[in-house]
Amino acid sequence: MAISGITYDPYDANTVYVFGLGGVCKSTDGGTTWSTSSTGLSCSYCNWVDFLAISPHDTKVLYAGTRSGKLFKSTDGGVNWSQTSFDLGSSAVIWVIVDKDSPDTLYVSEGTTKNWYRSTDAGITWTILPLTGLPESSSRYPYTFIQDQNNSGRFIGCTVFNGVQIYESYIPKFETSTFSVAKHQGSGPYRPGDTLDFTFTLRNSGPAQATNPYVRIVLPSFLAYVSGSATKDGVALFSDPISGNTITFQGNNLLRNESLVFTFQATINSGVSGTVVIDPTVTSDEDAEGTIIPDITISVEPWPEMKASAPVCGDVPPASPPDLFQIDVSSNSAVLYFTPAGKPYNYYFISYSRFPHAEEYGTQFVLTNYEGVTSFKVSHLAPQTTYYFKVRGGNGCMPGPWSNIMEVKTGKNGEAIKYYRYGKVRTKKVISGVGKETISPRDSLPSLLPSVTPSPAIITLQKTEKKEENKKKHCFLWNFFCF
Repeated sequence: MAISGITYDPYDANTVYVFGLGGVCKSTDGGTTWSTSSTGLSCSYCNWVDFLAISPHDTKVLYAGTRSGKLFKSTDGGVNWSQTSFDLGSSAVIWVIVDKDSPDTLYVSEGTTKNWYRSTDAGITWTILPLTGLPESSSRYPYTFIQDQNNSGRFIGCTVFNGVQIYESYIPKFETSTFSVAKHQGSGPYRPGDTLDFTFTLRNSGPAQATNPYVRIVLPSFLAYVSGSATKDGVALFSDPISGNTITFQGNNLLRNESLVFTFQATINSGVSGTVVIDPTVTSDEDAEGTIIPDITISVEPWPEMKASAPVCGDVPPASPPDLFQIDVSSNSAVLYFTPAGKPYNYYFISYSRFPHAEEYGTQFVLTNYEGVTSFKVSHLAPQTTYYFKVRGGNGCMPGPWSNIMEVKTGKNGEAIKYYRYGKVRTKKVISGVGKETISPRDSLPSLLPSVTPSPAIITLQKTEKKEENKKKHCFLWNFFCF
Protein backbone atom coordinates (compact mmCIF):
# COMPACT_ATOMS: atom_id res chain seq x y z
CA MET A 1 0.00 0.00 0.00
CA ALA A 2 1.39 3.39 -1.03
CA ILE A 3 0.55 5.67 1.90
CA SER A 4 -0.74 9.20 1.25
CA GLY A 5 -1.43 10.10 4.88
CA ILE A 6 -2.40 9.10 8.38
CA THR A 7 -5.02 10.45 10.79
CA TYR A 8 -6.58 9.41 14.08
CA ASP A 9 -9.82 9.70 16.03
CA PRO A 10 -9.67 12.99 17.99
CA TYR A 11 -11.52 11.36 20.89
CA ASP A 12 -9.80 7.96 20.84
CA ALA A 13 -6.04 7.92 20.22
CA ASN A 14 -6.07 4.12 19.72
CA THR A 15 -8.20 4.46 16.57
CA VAL A 16 -5.86 5.25 13.68
CA TYR A 17 -6.47 5.38 9.90
CA VAL A 18 -3.90 5.04 7.11
CA PHE A 19 -4.98 5.90 3.56
CA GLY A 20 -3.42 5.95 0.11
CA LEU A 21 -3.19 3.74 -2.98
CA GLY A 22 -5.06 0.64 -1.87
CA GLY A 23 -7.85 2.38 0.06
CA VAL A 24 -8.11 2.74 3.86
CA CYS A 25 -6.68 0.67 6.67
CA LYS A 26 -7.80 0.96 10.29
CA SER A 27 -6.31 0.10 13.65
CA THR A 28 -8.21 0.18 16.95
CA ASP A 29 -5.28 -0.73 19.20
CA GLY A 30 -2.88 2.08 18.51
CA GLY A 31 -1.36 0.51 15.36
CA THR A 32 -0.59 -2.96 16.68
CA THR A 33 -3.00 -4.64 14.33
CA TRP A 34 -4.66 -3.40 11.12
CA SER A 35 -7.65 -4.23 8.98
CA THR A 36 -8.69 -3.09 5.52
CA SER A 37 -11.66 -0.65 5.51
CA SER A 38 -12.31 -0.15 1.83
CA THR A 39 -15.68 -1.80 1.07
CA GLY A 40 -17.35 0.39 -1.55
CA LEU A 41 -14.13 1.99 -2.86
CA SER A 42 -14.10 -0.22 -5.92
CA CYS A 43 -14.19 1.97 -9.04
CA SER A 44 -11.13 3.02 -11.04
CA TYR A 45 -8.87 5.16 -8.82
CA CYS A 46 -11.56 5.09 -6.09
CA ASN A 47 -9.24 3.05 -3.89
CA TRP A 48 -6.57 5.73 -4.24
CA VAL A 49 -7.46 7.93 -1.28
CA ASP A 50 -5.67 11.27 -1.19
CA PHE A 51 -7.34 12.59 1.94
CA LEU A 52 -9.42 11.26 4.82
CA ALA A 53 -11.53 13.56 7.08
CA ILE A 54 -13.10 12.55 10.39
CA SER A 55 -16.20 14.45 11.51
CA PRO A 56 -15.57 16.17 14.86
CA HIS A 57 -19.27 15.76 15.62
CA ASP A 58 -19.40 11.98 15.13
CA THR A 59 -16.12 10.13 14.63
CA LYS A 60 -17.88 7.22 12.92
CA VAL A 61 -18.59 9.57 10.02
CA LEU A 62 -15.63 9.67 7.58
CA TYR A 63 -15.12 11.34 4.19
CA ALA A 64 -12.57 10.03 1.68
CA GLY A 65 -11.30 12.20 -1.19
CA THR A 66 -10.07 10.00 -4.01
CA ARG A 67 -7.84 10.33 -7.04
CA SER A 68 -10.92 9.53 -9.18
CA GLY A 69 -12.40 12.96 -8.31
CA LYS A 70 -15.16 11.35 -6.28
CA LEU A 71 -15.96 11.91 -2.61
CA PHE A 72 -17.03 8.93 -0.50
CA LYS A 73 -18.71 8.81 2.90
CA SER A 74 -18.76 6.20 5.66
CA THR A 75 -21.12 6.29 8.66
CA ASP A 76 -19.76 3.17 10.40
CA GLY A 77 -16.14 4.06 11.02
CA GLY A 78 -14.86 3.07 7.57
CA VAL A 79 -16.37 -0.41 7.33
CA ASN A 80 -18.58 0.54 4.39
CA TRP A 81 -18.35 3.44 1.94
CA SER A 82 -20.88 5.11 -0.38
CA GLN A 83 -20.33 7.77 -3.01
CA THR A 84 -21.67 11.28 -2.45
CA SER A 85 -22.94 13.46 -5.30
CA PHE A 86 -19.53 15.16 -5.57
CA ASP A 87 -17.72 14.04 -8.72
CA LEU A 88 -15.02 16.06 -10.51
CA GLY A 89 -14.17 13.40 -13.08
CA SER A 90 -10.43 13.46 -13.76
CA SER A 91 -9.47 15.94 -11.01
CA ALA A 92 -8.43 14.52 -7.65
CA VAL A 93 -10.03 15.47 -4.33
CA ILE A 94 -6.99 16.52 -2.32
CA TRP A 95 -8.51 18.06 0.84
CA VAL A 96 -11.74 17.67 2.85
CA ILE A 97 -12.86 19.63 5.91
CA VAL A 98 -15.93 19.01 8.08
CA ASP A 99 -17.04 22.34 9.57
CA LYS A 100 -16.41 22.52 13.30
CA ASP A 101 -19.81 24.16 13.93
CA SER A 102 -22.06 22.24 11.55
CA PRO A 103 -21.85 18.45 10.93
CA ASP A 104 -23.54 18.79 7.52
CA THR A 105 -21.20 21.50 6.18
CA LEU A 106 -18.26 20.18 4.12
CA TYR A 107 -15.40 21.91 2.26
CA VAL A 108 -13.60 20.15 -0.58
CA SER A 109 -10.50 21.19 -2.52
CA GLU A 110 -9.50 19.67 -5.88
CA GLY A 111 -6.21 19.70 -7.65
CA THR A 112 -6.84 20.93 -11.19
CA THR A 113 -8.97 24.07 -11.22
CA LYS A 114 -7.93 25.14 -7.72
CA ASN A 115 -11.59 25.55 -6.78
CA TRP A 116 -13.06 25.01 -3.35
CA TYR A 117 -16.56 23.66 -2.92
CA ARG A 118 -19.01 23.69 -0.05
CA SER A 119 -21.99 21.53 0.84
CA THR A 120 -24.42 22.37 3.65
CA ASP A 121 -26.43 19.14 3.39
CA ALA A 122 -23.75 16.50 4.06
CA GLY A 123 -22.66 16.19 0.41
CA ILE A 124 -26.00 16.19 -1.44
CA THR A 125 -25.60 19.58 -3.13
CA TRP A 126 -22.51 21.74 -3.73
CA THR A 127 -21.56 25.35 -4.49
CA ILE A 128 -18.21 26.91 -5.46
CA LEU A 129 -16.82 29.05 -2.66
CA PRO A 130 -15.90 32.71 -3.27
CA LEU A 131 -12.57 32.39 -1.43
CA THR A 132 -10.38 35.49 -1.70
CA GLY A 133 -6.63 35.88 -1.42
CA LEU A 134 -5.58 32.71 -3.20
CA PRO A 135 -2.89 32.85 -5.93
CA GLU A 136 -4.01 32.79 -9.54
CA SER A 137 -1.06 30.90 -11.06
CA SER A 138 -1.98 27.45 -12.34
CA SER A 139 0.84 25.95 -10.26
CA ARG A 140 -0.25 27.57 -7.02
CA TYR A 141 -3.26 25.47 -6.14
CA PRO A 142 -3.85 25.09 -2.38
CA TYR A 143 -2.14 21.92 -1.26
CA THR A 144 -3.20 22.04 2.38
CA PHE A 145 -6.11 23.81 4.02
CA ILE A 146 -7.26 24.08 7.63
CA GLN A 147 -10.13 25.81 9.34
CA ASP A 148 -9.41 28.28 12.13
CA GLN A 149 -10.77 26.65 15.28
CA ASN A 150 -11.42 30.06 16.86
CA ASN A 151 -13.07 31.55 13.79
CA SER A 152 -14.82 29.09 11.53
CA GLY A 153 -15.12 31.71 8.76
CA ARG A 154 -11.30 31.89 8.39
CA PHE A 155 -9.30 29.35 6.37
CA ILE A 156 -5.52 29.02 6.11
CA GLY A 157 -3.92 27.32 3.12
CA CYS A 158 -0.42 26.75 1.79
CA THR A 159 1.02 26.12 -1.68
CA VAL A 160 4.21 24.43 -2.73
CA PHE A 161 5.14 26.60 -5.76
CA ASN A 162 8.48 28.39 -5.26
CA GLY A 163 8.54 27.26 -1.66
CA VAL A 164 5.82 27.06 0.94
CA GLN A 165 3.52 30.09 0.84
CA ILE A 166 0.71 30.73 3.33
CA TYR A 167 -2.57 32.32 2.34
CA GLU A 168 -5.73 33.27 4.23
CA SER A 169 -9.28 33.34 2.94
CA TYR A 170 -12.48 34.40 4.65
CA ILE A 171 -16.13 33.45 4.42
CA PRO A 172 -18.86 35.55 6.01
CA LYS A 173 -20.49 33.47 8.71
CA PHE A 174 -23.85 34.16 10.28
CA GLU A 175 -25.06 33.30 13.68
CA THR A 176 -28.14 34.30 15.65
CA SER A 177 -28.18 35.30 19.27
CA THR A 178 -31.95 35.18 19.76
CA PHE A 179 -35.08 33.92 18.10
CA SER A 180 -38.07 34.24 20.34
CA VAL A 181 -41.84 34.50 20.27
CA ALA A 182 -44.23 35.92 22.85
CA LYS A 183 -47.83 37.06 23.06
CA HIS A 184 -48.26 40.72 22.18
CA GLN A 185 -50.46 41.18 25.23
CA GLY A 186 -50.88 39.03 28.29
CA SER A 187 -49.44 35.61 28.98
CA GLY A 188 -50.55 32.01 29.01
CA PRO A 189 -51.13 29.57 26.13
CA TYR A 190 -51.44 30.72 22.53
CA ARG A 191 -55.05 30.79 21.39
CA PRO A 192 -56.93 31.80 18.21
CA GLY A 193 -57.05 35.58 17.90
CA ASP A 194 -53.79 36.17 19.81
CA THR A 195 -51.14 38.40 18.21
CA LEU A 196 -47.59 37.07 18.54
CA ASP A 197 -44.35 39.07 18.56
CA PHE A 198 -41.33 37.39 16.87
CA THR A 199 -37.80 38.75 17.41
CA PHE A 200 -34.42 37.49 16.27
CA THR A 201 -30.91 38.86 15.84
CA LEU A 202 -28.61 38.04 12.91
CA ARG A 203 -24.89 38.59 13.52
CA ASN A 204 -21.96 38.28 11.10
CA SER A 205 -19.33 36.49 13.16
CA GLY A 206 -17.04 35.88 10.18
CA PRO A 207 -14.14 38.18 9.32
CA ALA A 208 -15.55 39.20 5.92
CA GLN A 209 -18.39 41.54 5.02
CA ALA A 210 -21.70 39.95 4.10
CA THR A 211 -23.44 41.73 1.20
CA ASN A 212 -27.23 41.89 1.26
CA PRO A 213 -27.81 39.24 3.93
CA TYR A 214 -31.42 38.23 4.16
CA VAL A 215 -33.65 35.97 6.17
CA ARG A 216 -36.64 34.22 4.63
CA ILE A 217 -39.52 32.91 6.73
CA VAL A 218 -42.54 31.06 5.38
CA LEU A 219 -45.51 31.57 7.69
CA PRO A 220 -47.76 28.58 8.39
CA SER A 221 -51.33 28.86 7.15
CA PHE A 222 -52.83 29.57 10.57
CA LEU A 223 -50.72 32.72 11.09
CA ALA A 224 -51.79 36.01 9.48
CA TYR A 225 -48.95 38.52 9.00
CA VAL A 226 -49.53 41.93 10.64
CA SER A 227 -46.31 43.96 10.29
CA GLY A 228 -42.52 43.65 10.37
CA SER A 229 -39.34 45.72 10.41
CA ALA A 230 -35.55 45.50 10.58
CA THR A 231 -33.08 47.72 12.41
CA LYS A 232 -29.30 48.02 12.36
CA ASP A 233 -27.71 49.75 15.33
CA GLY A 234 -31.11 51.15 16.21
CA VAL A 235 -31.75 52.64 12.74
CA ALA A 236 -34.81 51.37 10.86
CA LEU A 237 -34.02 49.84 7.46
CA PHE A 238 -37.47 48.97 6.13
CA SER A 239 -40.88 47.65 7.13
CA ASP A 240 -43.58 45.24 5.95
CA PRO A 241 -41.37 42.90 3.82
CA ILE A 242 -44.21 40.48 3.00
CA SER A 243 -45.13 38.70 -0.22
CA GLY A 244 -47.89 36.15 0.04
CA ASN A 245 -47.12 34.10 3.13
CA THR A 246 -43.33 34.62 2.84
CA ILE A 247 -41.46 37.25 4.85
CA THR A 248 -38.06 38.35 3.51
CA PHE A 249 -35.85 40.58 5.64
CA GLN A 250 -32.87 42.07 3.78
CA GLY A 251 -30.23 43.89 5.79
CA ASN A 252 -27.89 45.68 3.33
CA ASN A 253 -24.17 45.12 3.99
CA LEU A 254 -23.23 43.57 7.30
CA LEU A 255 -19.64 44.01 8.50
CA ARG A 256 -17.85 41.72 10.87
CA ASN A 257 -19.51 41.62 14.31
CA GLU A 258 -22.41 43.80 13.12
CA SER A 259 -25.92 42.67 13.95
CA LEU A 260 -29.37 43.10 12.47
CA VAL A 261 -32.52 42.87 14.55
CA PHE A 262 -35.65 41.63 12.80
CA THR A 263 -39.13 41.77 14.31
CA PHE A 264 -42.58 40.91 13.03
CA GLN A 265 -46.09 40.33 14.30
CA ALA A 266 -48.58 37.67 13.24
CA THR A 267 -52.07 36.82 14.46
CA ILE A 268 -53.37 33.30 15.01
CA ASN A 269 -56.41 32.71 12.82
CA SER A 270 -59.69 31.71 14.39
CA GLY A 271 -60.77 28.11 14.64
CA VAL A 272 -57.27 26.54 14.57
CA SER A 273 -55.28 24.45 17.02
CA GLY A 274 -52.20 22.27 16.90
CA THR A 275 -48.42 22.60 16.62
CA VAL A 276 -46.27 24.07 13.85
CA VAL A 277 -42.52 24.61 13.39
CA ILE A 278 -41.24 27.88 11.90
CA ASP A 279 -37.92 27.27 10.13
CA PRO A 280 -36.12 30.42 8.82
CA THR A 281 -33.25 30.30 6.32
CA VAL A 282 -30.32 32.73 6.03
CA THR A 283 -28.09 33.60 3.08
CA SER A 284 -26.39 36.53 1.33
CA ASP A 285 -25.03 37.56 -2.07
CA GLU A 286 -21.64 36.03 -1.21
CA ASP A 287 -23.23 32.68 -0.39
CA ALA A 288 -22.02 33.22 3.16
CA GLU A 289 -21.83 30.28 5.46
CA GLY A 290 -25.12 30.27 7.30
CA THR A 291 -25.72 29.04 10.79
CA ILE A 292 -29.33 27.94 10.67
CA ILE A 293 -31.52 29.97 12.98
CA PRO A 294 -33.10 27.70 15.59
CA ASP A 295 -36.60 26.58 14.81
CA ILE A 296 -39.53 27.86 16.84
CA THR A 297 -42.37 25.52 17.70
CA ILE A 298 -45.77 27.11 18.27
CA SER A 299 -48.59 25.19 19.93
CA VAL A 300 -52.09 26.66 19.69
CA GLU A 301 -54.78 25.62 22.16
CA PRO A 302 -58.50 26.10 21.50
CA TRP A 303 -60.47 28.34 23.77
CA PRO A 304 -62.09 26.38 26.64
CA GLU A 305 -65.79 25.71 26.37
CA MET A 306 -68.05 28.05 28.27
CA LYS A 307 -69.35 26.30 31.38
CA ALA A 308 -71.82 28.98 32.47
CA SER A 309 -75.23 29.22 30.83
CA ALA A 310 -75.92 32.03 28.39
CA PRO A 311 -77.43 35.18 29.96
CA VAL A 312 -81.20 35.59 29.63
CA CYS A 313 -82.82 38.93 28.82
CA GLY A 314 -85.89 39.63 30.95
CA ASP A 315 -86.89 42.93 29.34
CA VAL A 316 -90.12 43.31 27.36
CA PRO A 317 -89.63 44.35 23.71
CA PRO A 318 -91.46 47.30 22.15
CA ALA A 319 -94.99 46.30 21.15
CA SER A 320 -94.80 47.59 17.57
CA PRO A 321 -92.30 49.12 15.12
CA PRO A 322 -91.98 52.85 14.39
CA ASP A 323 -93.42 54.21 11.15
CA LEU A 324 -90.69 55.89 9.09
CA PHE A 325 -92.67 58.37 6.97
CA GLN A 326 -90.31 61.17 5.91
CA ILE A 327 -86.62 61.69 5.18
CA ASP A 328 -85.15 65.07 4.25
CA VAL A 329 -81.77 64.78 2.54
CA SER A 330 -79.00 67.16 1.51
CA SER A 331 -75.78 66.28 -0.25
CA ASN A 332 -74.26 64.77 2.89
CA SER A 333 -76.98 64.31 5.53
CA ALA A 334 -80.44 62.88 6.13
CA VAL A 335 -83.09 63.86 8.74
CA LEU A 336 -85.46 61.00 9.57
CA TYR A 337 -89.04 61.50 10.85
CA PHE A 338 -90.90 58.58 12.41
CA THR A 339 -93.80 57.88 14.75
CA PRO A 340 -93.11 56.26 18.13
CA ALA A 341 -92.59 52.57 18.59
CA GLY A 342 -95.13 50.71 20.70
CA LYS A 343 -94.35 51.02 24.39
CA PRO A 344 -92.24 50.15 26.29
CA TYR A 345 -89.02 51.54 24.77
CA ASN A 346 -86.10 53.62 26.02
CA TYR A 347 -83.91 53.98 22.92
CA TYR A 348 -83.96 53.92 19.13
CA PHE A 349 -81.52 52.35 16.69
CA ILE A 350 -81.21 53.61 13.12
CA SER A 351 -79.64 51.38 10.46
CA TYR A 352 -78.67 52.54 6.99
CA SER A 353 -76.81 50.98 4.08
CA ARG A 354 -76.04 51.37 0.40
CA PHE A 355 -77.63 47.98 -0.23
CA PRO A 356 -81.28 46.99 0.26
CA HIS A 357 -80.90 44.15 2.74
CA ALA A 358 -77.64 45.05 4.47
CA GLU A 359 -76.85 46.81 7.74
CA GLU A 360 -73.58 48.61 7.02
CA TYR A 361 -73.90 51.56 9.40
CA GLY A 362 -75.94 52.39 12.44
CA THR A 363 -76.44 54.76 15.36
CA GLN A 364 -78.33 54.59 18.63
CA PHE A 365 -79.84 57.33 20.83
CA VAL A 366 -81.79 57.33 24.08
CA LEU A 367 -85.45 58.36 24.12
CA THR A 368 -87.93 56.97 26.68
CA ASN A 369 -91.63 56.57 25.82
CA TYR A 370 -91.88 59.88 23.94
CA GLU A 371 -95.39 60.59 22.63
CA GLY A 372 -94.72 62.67 19.52
CA VAL A 373 -93.05 62.37 16.14
CA THR A 374 -89.29 61.90 16.50
CA SER A 375 -86.61 63.27 14.18
CA PHE A 376 -82.93 62.38 14.00
CA LYS A 377 -80.13 63.65 11.75
CA VAL A 378 -77.56 61.32 10.18
CA SER A 379 -74.44 63.09 8.86
CA HIS A 380 -71.34 62.25 6.83
CA LEU A 381 -73.19 60.72 3.89
CA ALA A 382 -71.82 60.61 0.35
CA PRO A 383 -73.39 62.93 -2.26
CA GLN A 384 -75.67 61.47 -4.94
CA THR A 385 -75.68 58.06 -3.27
CA THR A 386 -78.66 55.78 -2.67
CA TYR A 387 -79.19 54.74 0.98
CA TYR A 388 -81.73 52.45 2.62
CA PHE A 389 -82.91 53.53 6.10
CA LYS A 390 -84.86 51.70 8.79
CA VAL A 391 -85.40 52.26 12.51
CA ARG A 392 -86.52 50.25 15.50
CA GLY A 393 -87.07 50.83 19.20
CA GLY A 394 -85.51 48.92 22.01
CA ASN A 395 -86.14 48.34 25.70
CA GLY A 396 -83.06 47.46 27.70
CA CYS A 397 -81.53 44.30 26.26
CA MET A 398 -84.54 43.52 24.07
CA PRO A 399 -84.78 45.11 20.59
CA GLY A 400 -88.10 45.66 18.87
CA PRO A 401 -89.20 44.97 15.28
CA TRP A 402 -87.82 47.01 12.39
CA SER A 403 -89.81 49.73 10.71
CA ASN A 404 -90.43 49.90 7.01
CA ILE A 405 -87.38 50.58 4.80
CA MET A 406 -87.16 53.88 2.92
CA GLU A 407 -84.93 54.31 -0.09
CA VAL A 408 -83.50 57.81 -0.62
CA LYS A 409 -80.77 59.37 -2.70
CA THR A 410 -78.64 62.24 -1.43
CA GLY A 411 -78.52 65.32 -3.60
CA LYS A 412 -75.83 67.31 -5.26
CA ASN A 413 -73.96 70.01 -3.39
CA GLY A 414 -76.48 72.67 -2.39
CA GLU A 415 -79.50 70.48 -3.16
CA ALA A 416 -82.14 69.52 -0.57
CA ILE A 417 -84.80 66.86 -1.19
CA LYS A 418 -87.81 65.66 0.85
CA TYR A 419 -88.96 62.05 0.66
CA TYR A 420 -92.46 61.18 2.03
CA ARG A 421 -94.45 58.08 2.79
CA TYR A 422 -98.24 58.46 3.23
CA GLY A 423 -99.59 54.96 3.28
CA LYS A 424 -99.18 53.94 -0.33
CA VAL A 425 -98.33 57.44 -1.51
CA ARG A 426 -94.64 58.21 -2.20
CA THR A 427 -93.49 61.58 -3.48
CA LYS A 428 -90.31 63.59 -3.51
CA LYS A 429 -89.94 67.36 -3.46
CA VAL A 430 -86.86 69.27 -4.58
CA ILE A 431 -86.59 72.21 -2.19
CA SER A 432 -83.53 73.81 -3.75
CA GLY A 433 -80.89 73.07 -6.31
CA VAL A 434 -80.67 72.66 -10.04
CA GLY A 435 -83.66 71.30 -11.97
CA LYS A 436 -87.41 71.56 -12.08
CA GLU A 437 -89.17 71.75 -8.71
CA THR A 438 -91.60 68.94 -7.96
CA ILE A 439 -94.80 69.84 -6.11
CA SER A 440 -95.77 67.79 -3.06
CA PRO A 441 -99.27 67.87 -1.45
CA ARG A 442 -98.10 69.57 1.74
CA ASP A 443 -94.81 70.88 3.09
CA SER A 444 -95.51 70.41 6.79
CA LEU A 445 -96.68 67.49 8.92
CA PRO A 446 -98.60 67.32 12.21
CA SER A 447 -96.72 66.65 15.42
CA LEU A 448 -98.31 63.23 15.83
CA LEU A 449 -99.35 60.67 13.23
CA PRO A 450 -100.92 57.30 13.97
CA SER A 451 -98.71 54.23 13.58
CA VAL A 452 -98.97 52.62 10.16
CA THR A 453 -98.25 48.92 9.68
CA PRO A 454 -95.10 48.76 7.54
CA SER A 455 -95.10 47.12 4.17
CA PRO A 456 -92.87 44.00 4.06
CA ALA A 457 -91.27 45.21 0.84
CA ILE A 458 -88.76 48.02 0.39
CA ILE A 459 -90.50 51.23 -0.56
CA THR A 460 -89.06 52.75 -3.70
CA LEU A 461 -89.72 56.47 -3.89
CA GLN A 462 -90.75 57.95 -7.20
CA LYS A 463 -90.07 61.50 -8.19
CA THR A 464 -93.23 63.28 -9.49
CA GLU A 465 -92.16 65.16 -12.57
CA LYS A 466 -95.54 66.54 -13.59
CA LYS A 467 -98.86 67.25 -11.93
CA GLU A 468 -101.62 65.40 -13.79
CA GLU A 469 -104.81 67.35 -14.51
CA ASN A 470 -108.33 66.10 -13.77
CA LYS A 471 -107.04 63.37 -11.50
CA LYS A 472 -109.43 62.11 -8.79
CA LYS A 473 -108.35 63.14 -5.30
CA HIS A 474 -107.77 60.64 -2.48
CA CYS A 475 -107.75 61.76 1.16
CA PHE A 476 -106.78 60.13 4.46
CA LEU A 477 -105.97 61.10 8.04
CA TRP A 478 -109.27 62.92 8.48
CA ASN A 479 -108.92 64.61 5.04
CA PHE A 480 -105.77 66.32 6.31
CA PHE A 481 -103.73 65.02 3.40
CA CYS A 482 -105.23 64.85 -0.08
CA PHE A 483 -103.65 63.98 -3.41
